[in-house]
Amino acid sequence: MEGSLEEKLFYSVLQEDQDTVLQLVSQGANPNKIACHGKTSLGVAVKTGNKNLVKILLDACASSSTAKKPSPQSSTKKRYSKSHKRKLNSSECDETVVKCKNISDRTFKECQIDESDSLIVNNGACLEARDTGERTALYLAAGRGHLDVVLYLVSVGANVNGEEIHGYTPLCEAVWQRSTDVVEILLASGARVTHSHKLLHNAIIQRQEEIVTMLANLGGGINLHNDNGDTPLLLTVRLCQPAVARILLEKGANVNLCNSITGASALHIAVESLDYPEDFQELLACLIEYKIDLNATALTGDTALNRALLLHKDFAAVLLIRHGCDVNACDLHSCGLDNLSIASRRRSISLASMLLKAGHYFPIPDPNNSIPKEGTTKNWLYHICKHPPSLFDICRITIRRFCKKRPLFSYVHSLPLPKSLKGLLMLEDEGNLDNIIITTS
Repeated sequence: MEGSLEEKLFYSVLQEDQDTVLQLVSQGANPNKIACHGKTSLGVAVKTGNKNLVKILLDACASSSTAKKPSPQSSTKKRYSKSHKRKLNSSECDETVVKCKNISDRTFKECQIDESDSLIVNNGACLEARDTGERTALYLAAGRGHLDVVLYLVSVGANVNGEEIHGYTPLCEAVWQRSTDVVEILLASGARVTHSHKLLHNAIIQRQEEIVTMLANLGGGINLHNDNGDTPLLLTVRLCQPAVARILLEKGANVNLCNSITGASALHIAVESLDYPEDFQELLACLIEYKIDLNATALTGDTALNRALLLHKDFAAVLLIRHGCDVNACDLHSCGLDNLSIASRRRSISLASMLLKAGHYFPIPDPNNSIPKEGTTKNWLYHICKHPPSLFDICRITIRRFCKKRPLFSYVHSLPLPKSLKGLLMLEDEGNLDNIIITTS
């Protein structure tokens, strides 16, 4: 075979030819020298799992280091790089330097720890040895979802918070790769949740409810804004995940935090993002339970109800009105139109009627203006505003306003009234959702 001693040793290890390996080692072949494809003979021996070859090569490393132990003067000049070297202590020598290829570059194909791994660790291999990207063995194992390897490395003292070249940790890699079991082990072993990594946001985007729960249990930046201005709760609303939203709220998420760029609340985002009444109703009930401000305005000056009407999300408008949002809340300077003016431009009078019965002020018709075209919502509004509301409507508006800080739904259902009257107080006779067309943007 042509080539250097190290190349011959490399291929002998690949073929698991123990006699040839012994002969080449006795001739001075260095198991730690990169021989082929950027790999060392010792690294290949570990990868193949041949414990006898690993032991032979480790002994050769120790013997070589003892024979060539540098003087104190020369050792101070020796270049040291934690990306390429590790220390290995044995009974045969005080200090042996071994390339980090031994553990860090393993592929861990078997997803289990064999005796060659234990042999290297038991002989003092540095668990924190790093590759050129500053990644440790634990980092690689966590990213590849190798549970047994992670368990072993953690059990022998590997640093669960070791950072790679960009500052990311094994926990980051496990979350990114959706390795739920690995995340659980790392967190139980003391892994740090670094806010700048936005791991909770990432788990939400990947719809990993179990990982979200684990991170939320530790705080995990539960009210932290990402680069788009969203908190984890706002992101769950945007991605239509009501169950995850409830988890975050139970763990202490602030229901009234708004997007740091647009000022949009969770309700604004729900109006924009949710296209089905069932989803919106479930999320709305959850947010109301945790006392969201129904009348919060975004930086554009609109409330969630304004936005629902402007975007033709009529089902959202109906549900918001039923649950007690202020139908008169509107920044006219920013929006230009109040809720009734927006609704009056529709073909149907349903929303305009519901707004009035929920307490919207009655506009006074201008006698100088012409009467709107017959059969339009504006014509209906022109005539209805000339007549006072009924006593029943006045009583309903008054009772609904009594709830004050309590959620309207729980307030109405606590009243000693028949079920039919409670339904009327919740405006269930108005804005029939079955007749509303659902539009998707």
